[in-house]
Amino acid sequence: MAQRTKSPLHSFKDKESGKWGFKNDAGEIVASPRWRSIYYEFSEGLCPVTNDDKKFGFVNEAGELVIPCKFAYSLDFREGLCRVQDAETLMNGYIDKKGETIIPFIYKKGGDFKDGLANVMDANGKWGVINRKGETVIPFLFGNSLGSGRHTALLFIENGQQVFKNCRGKAISVEQFKTSFTFQDGLVTVIDETDH
Repeated sequence: MAQRTKSPLHSFKDKESGKWGFKNDAGEIVASPRWRSIYYEFSEGLCPVTNDDKKFGFVNEAGELVIPCKFAYSLDFREGLCRVQDAETLMNGYIDKKGETIIPFIYKKGGDFKDGLANVMDANGKWGVINRKGETVIPFLFGNSLGSGRHTALLFIENGQQVFKNCRGKAISVEQFKTSFTFQDGLVTVIDETDH
């Protein structure tokens, strides 16, 4: 779930120019209409906006542009990080609230962080899970996006042995499973009822 709080600002569209700006609760203009579009809501104190070149940046709750409009796409901030797409390579990475790259632009696709984990697709089109340091937690082996919720576990073959691991890479025993799903590429997703 996004970490959203009620913002002191509200977006509005200027009928004459077609541009978007921000007003405060009293209806006073705080940021003049100059954005091509405003996406989502404020999340963790920042809101994505686009300029006339359709590039994404972020404004703070004072209506100030604090991360320049230079990305091809963005989500909103979750757990202090935001997935953005590089305008030249169209690869995805993660930035912090200062706009600094924390996880490099090496992924074809990606999702929001939840409980310190995010699903991402590598350059070969395989999905895996990374942590907030960009370290691989679940290897890039899957044709479909994986759930990174804390109850997901996968079957791996290590040293000729079947090993189940939860989404944090910790080995768990078969007795812990509540539900099992179908195998795909030698792996099966299961529900670990003890990992709460």
